[in-house]
Amino acid sequence: MIRILEILIEELYFGVLKEGNGKTLIAVAKEVSSSHKIANYNVEVFNEHKDHIAQLSITGYKKNETILGEQ
Repeated sequence: MIRILEILIEELYFGVLKEGNGKTLIAVAKEVSSSHKIANYNVEVFNEHKDHIAQLSITGYKKNETILGEQ
């Protein structure tokens, strides 16, 4: 199942843990909580060496939600 969300960001907290080095950044988002209209996510950012570079906390209003692969 794939969830595609369009979210209007209300709050965004961004923390840089260390200077990024390398050519590739990888962001991993985890849903903390979600209701019909509001969603909260924590996002961790890593480089290709798996060094933890930054993290974000996002709260937003859901505008659209599409679920693919659900029967």
